[in-house]
Order: sequence, then C-alpha cells, then structure tokens
Amino acid sequence: MSNKNTANTHELWDIARKLRENHTYVDLTHAFHAGQPKFPALPDEQRTRLFTVAEHGFEIDQYQFVGQWGTHVDPPVHFVQETRTLDNIGVEQMILPLVVLDFTAEVARDSDFSPSIADVEAWEERNGLIPGGAFVAFRSDWSKRWPDAEAMANADEEGVTHYPGWNVEVVEWLIDNRGVVAIGHE
Repeated sequence: MSNKNTANTHELWDIARKLRENHTYVDLTHAFHAGQPKFPALPDEQRTRLFTVAEHGFEIDQYQFVGQWGTHVDPPVHFVQETRTLDNIGVEQMILPLVVLDFTAEVARDSDFSPSIADVEAWEERNGLIPGGAFVAFRSDWSKRWPDAEAMANADEEGVTHYPGWNVEVVEWLIDNRGVVAIGHE
C-alpha cells in the first residue's frame, strides 16, 4: 500500500472516530407488534412462527403487514398515479440536509395545529432560510403518545380524531419557494 493510500485510510478512520465520538445519536425505531397504532383502515400485523430453536435449531418468523406500517418513506406513487416508485428513487436522493421545524409548543396548545406559511417564515427569522434540496420535518412531539393508540388518535366524544399535521398550502409553498424535496412528520 502506498503512503497516499495509507494517509487516506487514516483520514477515513479519523473521520469515523469523530462521527462516533462527537455526535449524539437518537434511535427512532420501534419494534412492530400487533395492535400498534396505525391508520384504522389498515389490517393489523400478522405473525407466524415458521421455525423454532427447540424443533429446528433456529427461530424464524414470517410477518405480514401493509407497506404503510410504522415509519416509512412514501414514494410519489403513493399519492400520484403513474409516477416513481420507491425502488426508482436512488439512495443518493435520500441523503439530504435536515431541517426540523419545532412546533411542539403550538401543538401543546392545539392538537389540530397545522403550520401556516407565516409560521414557517417566523421559524426562518429565528433560524435562517430553509436550504433548497432539504428534507423538512415537522416536530410535534406527538410521538410521545406512542404506543397508546387511543392517545395517538386523540378522538373527541363524537369519535373525530384530532392531531397535528401538514397542510397542502404550506407543503406547496415549501416546494415552490424553498425547493424542498421531502417532508416528514411524527
């Protein structure tokens, strides 16, 4: 190995060490389970034990659940006919600058909160303009209600659910005026 390759290798290991030591990592995963909160029109998870350690020497389960189960990426085809499916979106298009719009205080006051363009512009006044090509996430802290399905749905006495989320006007504005390429929410 040449000295140049050795130097590059050492730089990479140094970068990897700094990434491990100088950053905070937050695991946002949840294990799937039957009965977890989900869109009510979707069927529940089904799990079948195919092999067991006692009988076969190893354990394997078969899971059956819809594609919109848990945390996921919605490809354009989920909302628009005849457009790109997830397998046609390159991984390089999934590595984006992340902008988190924290509206936890607003959601605490109004469970039906949906940000306005003025709310986004006020956030930008405090934090700077949202860069083009960004992934913009709406933080509501609604996730703290997990895994309580009743708390997640937040239904009133008539059964109408109340929870925060995006609205079409703001999403279109983010795309048209800030060049945002992805949005997310809890």
